[in-house]
Amino acid sequence: MDKKRVLVLCTGNSARSQMAEVGVDISKHRSKSAMEFIGEKFGYVITVCDNAKQTCPVFPGKYKKVQWELEDPAVVQGAEEGKLNVFRKTRDKIKEYVLGFLKTTVEKARYFLRLFFLQYFSVYVLALEA
Repeated sequence: MDKKRVLVLCTGNSARSQMAEVGVDISKHRSKSAMEFIGEKFGYVITVCDNAKQTCPVFPGKYKKVQWELEDPAVVQGAEEGKLNVFRKTRDKIKEYVLGFLKTTVEKARYFLRLFFLQYFSVYVLALEA
């Protein structure tokens, strides 16, 4: 089965797309323009802010577009404690979305794999009976 590439887009560069890479060393990553990815193929394009959803470029091939509704922690005003709480809330929501995305994707892959084997097995049985 082919690995699906996932692109996470956020136009505000407010750490939402970076936080989506939970458990991945992003210390050498940099903020990139979506235009750098034009011409590349993805299995999923996930937007994490409304502006990215509205201005998301079209990528070649077939892919699933997903929108995650996330509060922008970078625009929060007030005391540091309040800002930190919003960052944590957004981080936790991203973790929830990522885990749900992985679970759903794996379940779909298992379903199609079972379907493939059922079809293959049926063809194999028919060939044996012929």
